[in-house]
Amino acid sequence: MVAKTRLSGTFAARQRSASEVHDCGRYSSRSTNALPFAAYSTVQGRALVDRELYLPKCWTKDRERCREAKIPDERTFATKGELARDIVRRCLAAGLPAT
Repeated sequence: MVAKTRLSGTFAARQRSASEVHDCGRYSSRSTNALPFAAYSTVQGRALVDRELYLPKCWTKDRERCREAKIPDERTFATKGELARDIVRRCLAAGLPAT
């Protein structure tokens, strides 16, 4: 049985409607949310094993907004690439096989 660990930042993206507010308070019909995550996959099935919520800079700069959304004060801005790197490190540290 071959197992693979996949990392993706596009699978969880969704298109917003024009009436929804963009992450930083601007209206946009082309904005999307991305959620970097890792999934474990075998011929028998697959499972989500880790994920991180991407927060734009305008969110992490606005501490009051973060508190209202229950985002811890220690959470700082990180790029999607940095979040993905942290996910991979946690998976490898936990002993998850990767190919």
